Amino acid sequence: MTTDKPLVLFLCYEQAQGLHYHFADWLAALLEEEQPGFEIVGLTTPREQESGLLDSIRARGVTNLLVVKSLAEPAVRELLARAAIVHCQGFRQLAEVHRLRAEMGAQFQCLISLHFFRNGTPWRIPFANYASARLLQEACDVVHFLSPRSRTEFEECNLLLNPALPCFVFPLGCRAIEFEIERQPAELQRWEYLPTLLSGRLNLVYLANFTPNKQQGWLIQTLSRILQKHHGVLWLLGDGPERASIQRYVHQHALSDYVMLPGHIHRAFIPWILTKMDVAVCCSRSENSPFAIMEPLFAGIPVVSLNVGTAAQLVSDFSSGFLLGNRRSHAEFARKVELLLSDTDLRRQMSVEAKRFVAANYTWSKCARKTLAMYRAILPSLANESREQWEFAIPGRAVKDV
Repeated sequence: MTTDKPLVLFLCYEQAQGLHYHFADWLAALLEEEQPGFEIVGLTTPREQESGLLDSIRARGVTNLLVVKSLAEPAVRELLARAAIVHCQGFRQLAEVHRLRAEMGAQFQCLISLHFFRNGTPWRIPFANYASARLLQEACDVVHFLSPRSRTEFEECNLLLNPALPCFVFPLGCRAIEFEIERQPAELQRWEYLPTLLSGRLNLVYLANFTPNKQQGWLIQTLSRILQKHHGVLWLLGDGPERASIQRYVHQHALSDYVMLPGHIHRAFIPWILTKMDVAVCCSRSENSPFAIMEPLFAGIPVVSLNVGTAAQLVSDFSSGFLLGNRRSHAEFARKVELLLSDTDLRRQMSVEAKRFVAANYTWSKCARKTLAMYRAILPSLANESREQWEFAIPGRAVKDV
């Protein structure tokens, strides 16, 4: 339906995986906000990251989601012709949207949210940074970073980035209700790791794919003595190219009773599993996604984290966890983890504070409001309406931080 409101096309899919549950939640939150002042239409491909995701988002009342095979389809081109903003979730989407904008002579603004970039892979940095900086310079009107530190890391590695390119900084959100499920999912009844999870031992968790940047090997070396001392279990949830080598290391060092590698876990089961954890950790070299830290906090799990991504915004010492400098000190990291494992009352106190803090500041509703404020700031006709909604601007650059 055509309206007089500015049209925003929200691309809620990843090029390789299709509809992404984070983007589905984001779109639902945008559409649930009262009188947003925009016509918002989500676009996705037939593929889903998790089976049933499309049906799930439609069951939540989301009707403004179109499944398309290509942005070049006639129906999509009609939308592009009258769009005010196209919100991309990756560089390949941005490149395709840029090509269509030039081909059609359209006037919409190109916005990109940067969820993933691989600054932890040295041989890829020069070419990747050159290509991304050129693409942003030619195709992008506005960049959305998920944390101040992610913005800093990206800019430091992209020296060709146009310093005048407007940027906004705020994290995504979480659905608090997902972490209030008390009943065990029936599908996990025969899960081979369930007896260990419910054995009463202290459980530590790290949510991360197995890549060199995530440093699972470093983490095992750092915590192995503590795990044995406290008879704890470290859960490394996820999959990836480094998982096989980590499994070999665990076996060779007789740590199979202390380190669990269940592999890929269906997204639907993560919140319940997190509620059975005692401590969460994050030891990435670089972390653009907030969820490795944010989701444990929503589950009431204190987090020990290096200062990466959103950690500085989410983790406060003796409140929601412990924030360490980026020196990757084995001893300091281990001391903070052991302090939490040794003090039940401290964990309980920090659990309450962690849930209170994120529920007040990092829900999808909060993210949606910031997103809508960003949209208003992008459009000249609406820019004045959102001026007071940004907390501060960083001098020397067109950056707004929320």
